[in-house]
Amino acid sequence: MAPELPGAMEFIEAVEEIVTVSLAHTTADYDTAMEAFRLGARQVTHLFNAMPPFSHRAPGVVGAALDTPGCMVELICDGLHIHPAVIRATHKLFGDKLVIISDSLRCAGMPDGEYELGGQPIEMKGGKATLRGTDTLAGSSSNLLSELQNVVAFGLPLEDAV
Repeated sequence: MAPELPGAMEFIEAVEEIVTVSLAHTTADYDTAMEAFRLGARQVTHLFNAMPPFSHRAPGVVGAALDTPGCMVELICDGLHIHPAVIRATHKLFGDKLVIISDSLRCAGMPDGEYELGGQPIEMKGGKATLRGTDTLAGSSSNLLSELQNVVAFGLPLEDAV
């Protein structure tokens, strides 16, 4: 969820004991994200994607997650969403709080072609799934085994990746 939206903080407080609240696709700044974590959010979905970058003056959600003990972060490791150097750096920053995810679409494992995501047309070429006619990633066409193989090929030790 995006904690900067109206009612988000109240929602976090209401549900944090019964579900894992994860921040995602958000423009939240550091202070807003820290408040969400203080109220009970415990995870970040798709770290770096659709959120302001981690910066020395504006650490945003990434910095807030680093400053929150026990906060887990999910990273799409298909080699398209996140550069391998950033995957390695994120591993160094978060260690065992890093969760590899695939963000797989229905077209995962399928041949190149036209597909759909929630009513939006997407196209897949060379394993890259984008909103049709754009360069905007629609999701991933990989799976968790491929993600594991990727992070090891990118330089993470197998034991850490598993």
